[in-house]
Formats: sequence, structure tokens, C-alpha cells
Amino acid sequence: MDLFERNALIIINNKRYYKFDLNTENPFLDHTIPYRFTYRNIEIYEATWKHLLLRIINEVDNINPLDTDTLLGIKKLWGGSDIFVKEPKRYYTEFKGIYLNTGMTATNTLLCIRTLLKAYGINISECELLIRRHHVSESEEIRTYFREKTISDFRDYLIEQGNVIKRVNTIINNFGYINKVLKNESSSFDDFYLFDDYNDFCSYKSSVFNKIQEINKGKDNVINAVRLSLKYLNDFYKNRDSFGTIDSLELSDEFKESLLSEANSLFDNLGTDVITVSKLYGTMWLLHPDLMRELQHFDNEKDFFKVCTLYLGKKLYFQEPYMSRDPNVIFSSAEIIKNYIYKHDNITIESINNYADMMHLNHVGSVLDLFLSCSNDYVIVSNNRIIKKDKFKFNESFINLIYNKIEYYIESFGNIDSNTFNGYDAFPNFGLKWNKYLLIGVINSFLKYCFKIEYTNRNFSNLSYTISLL
Repeated sequence: MDLFERNALIIINNKRYYKFDLNTENPFLDHTIPYRFTYRNIEIYEATWKHLLLRIINEVDNINPLDTDTLLGIKKLWGGSDIFVKEPKRYYTEFKGIYLNTGMTATNTLLCIRTLLKAYGINISECELLIRRHHVSESEEIRTYFREKTISDFRDYLIEQGNVIKRVNTIINNFGYINKVLKNESSSFDDFYLFDDYNDFCSYKSSVFNKIQEINKGKDNVINAVRLSLKYLNDFYKNRDSFGTIDSLELSDEFKESLLSEANSLFDNLGTDVITVSKLYGTMWLLHPDLMRELQHFDNEKDFFKVCTLYLGKKLYFQEPYMSRDPNVIFSSAEIIKNYIYKHDNITIESINNYADMMHLNHVGSVLDLFLSCSNDYVIVSNNRIIKKDKFKFNESFINLIYNKIEYYIESFGNIDSNTFNGYDAFPNFGLKWNKYLLIGVINSFLKYCFKIEYTNRNFSNLSYTISLL
């Protein structure tokens, strides 16, 4: 078992991620953040434990809904106190009209997630959780391996920049002092040679340099030495992915075969003809970590895209950041999401955003614009759901009845204002409760050329509008 396997470590986009066994007894997750949770077709990306907890319970409740009485009866496995309460409290978040404790430590949140998964009948062995560990929570052998690798690569970089060996050694050794200050500034990060996220590095680079300036007032030689050392390391991290050329890589036949095989599997399993290359990148690292190490310092999503175009360009079609089996596909996040919508009889905003996360796509910018663009085929029914139009068995007389009710109100009382309108009971019954979303949904899908809708607030969760006669 090698170093990576012993530590359940995988590398994605040059960053370290750890597989975490949800069945671990007495888990300890201080100084960690979540990255990805998967269960069957559910794939959730979140960077805080609170939001991961909320996303998971929403997803599993869609699979196997539990009533509030059952939820209120769930006890924490580690102490017996309530996970849910009836009344709002600080650090609790509303869920189905009751309140979920979302203010726990990382470890307790994980225990809460485990408790809820069991309560919902989810087989934990089918779940997978990837986490990020801050420096202080990584094992000593991992720290040593990546520290030595960074120093070795940094040394080569400094030499390439024309520095003599003595100066190179001085710059590298300066971080002995710089790291001492970093430890005092952060409880999670303690070594500048262990950063694998450039944004994290930049944040601490600035705060540590400011602290060193404060400590060493009047000592220009110390301040200048630190400034120069941090500048070199900054340039190294920033340009680390650009050394050499893709053509210089010697990739095995097994790598190339796996690349095509996993791309086709993603197309088939996700039921789509277009995916983001970053989705294939993550899949390759998950299933073939040994092969992905062949990429060396080209192990990042930008260069991986170039690798894919180089080796798959004759079989697939590319437009950054997408790849497709269909030469006629429209490469855009919006079109991919619309294609996904059209495979469902009804769909929610949450499902759309979860799909976007799973596919590494941007979330929907304007929910209203998206839903309106589908209004020839789908009907808006609530503040988060649309249903396929052909599910509404409206005949012409029923549509005319709705039209007459709207027309009568406007002619009698003036334009309909969604903020004040309360005449929903006058509309004919058909199984769904009328509300301001269903009203514009029906108009846009069945009576589009009969009324004029002016939106006064296009934020979908707080939508407001007026309806007038054309």
C-alpha cells in the first residue's frame, strides 16, 4: 500500500483531497472542510459543513420523505439531544417547518449527517465523502512528502530564474522564520511549502508579511529578505502549472484508452452528449489515480483540457470547457441545463443546481428567464418547480374559463398586482393550489398572447409582477 492509499489521498486539479469513511468510529474532523458527497445518482459539492448537511437532508428527503413528527423523534447518536426542534433557535435552520441544528463543529456535523442518513434508510456503505484537510490535520508522512516535493520543485525554479546556489539556499531557508510567524497567525495552516491552493497562499502571504513588518520595524534587511522570498514563492505557485509543454508528455496507452473509455461512460451514465472536461478530470483522478500521475506538473484542469483535445480530438468535439459526442451540440451551460430539464416531467431549482454542481457547470443566473424560456413546454407551478405542459389536461373550454376569470378581474378592479392580489379562490380547481407562480405559469404557457406581464421584481424567490390586458 503506497503513501496515497494509506492516507486515502487523491489529487484533483493539483489539490489534495481525502476519502473519509462515514463509518469511522470516533471521527475527528477539526481543521477540515467538505468537498464532495456522493450517493448513487446524488453528487453534492459544498465547502462548509453546514451547507453540506442541508444539501444532504434535502436530497435524501426527496428520495424517502419523512414527516416532521418522525424528524423530531430523531436523536443524536452521540448524546441523545435533539437534532430537530419545533421552535426557532440560534444556530438552527428551518427545514419543513421545523428547525435543524446547523451550528455544530465539523465532527458533530458529520455525526449528525450519519445519524440522518441512517434515519432515512440510506446505506452508508454506498456513500462517499471527499474532504479537504488543512495543513495541521494532515499526517506527518503526507506533510513530509509534499513539503520535500515543493522545496525540490521550488529549488529548480529558483535556479531557472538565474539565482546562484547560495542565494537559492538562503531563500529556501528564510521560510524557517516565515513559517514561525505563519503558525502564530493561523491555527490551520503552518507551512508555506504545503499550500496547494493559490488563493489560500495569497491570503496568508499578505497577513504574514504585514505581521513581519510590524515585528521588524526599522530592520529593512529582514523585511526585504522576506518580501523577496515570498515574491519568489508567489511566482512559483502562480506559474507552477506552466512549465514545459504538453507535447513533451509521454503518456501510456493505458492512460489514453482509459481517457476515452471514461469519457464515453460519463456520456452514457449521465444521459447527455455534452459534459465539462473538469468532470472527466475528476472521474479520472477518482478511478485512475496512478495513471493521472503521468501528467506530472500538467496535472490541472486547464492542461488536462489540452491533453483531451490532443488524444481525443479525432473522436470527440471540444469547445473549452466542454466536450461532446455530438458535432451539432450547442456548447453553453444554459443549453446543457435545458437539455437536462427536458428529460424530466417535473423538476425543481434544487435539482437543476445539483445537476449543475455534478456537471461542474455554473448555477442558473436568472431562474425566471430560464423557466420562461421553457414555457412552451413547461408550466411554472411554484417558487421552485416547473411541470411539463402535457401533464396539464386542459381543454379549450377550461383555458377559456381561466381567461374569463382573469379578464373579469382586470376589467372590474384594475391590473392584477401579485403583491396584493387575493382572488385565487375564483380560479377553477384542477388539483394544484393557485398561487402567484402558477398564475404566471399558466398565462405564459397557455395564454401568452392574451395578457401582458410586467415584472417589478425578477428575483424568483421574491417575484412580483403586474398583469394587464393586451
